[in-house]
Amino acid sequence: MVSLHGDINHDNAAPIGRLLAELLQASPDEAHLDFAEISGLGTAAGSLFFPLMATAREQGTTLIVHRASPALRTSLRGLGLDRALFYDDEPAWPRS
Repeated sequence: MVSLHGDINHDNAAPIGRLLAELLQASPDEAHLDFAEISGLGTAAGSLFFPLMATAREQGTTLIVHRASPALRTSLRGLGLDRALFYDDEPAWPRS
């Protein structure tokens, strides 16, 4: 599970991308991304999430976005990213 904070933009997309790639190194069945504290997604989010989604698909990993606001879901949809994501309004951890 990874909890992201603030804006995702050109200044921080590369380090966030590396962090998310590390999450997928173990080839988990599911990868949980908590968006509760994301304030915005710039166009750099596409360069961050497209490789993540490709790796997840190759490995059979389901990407689950937790607590994304309606505005963030609209941004993800606008970038064409929501087709490969599942949404959950509950916190990513603890899961019962």
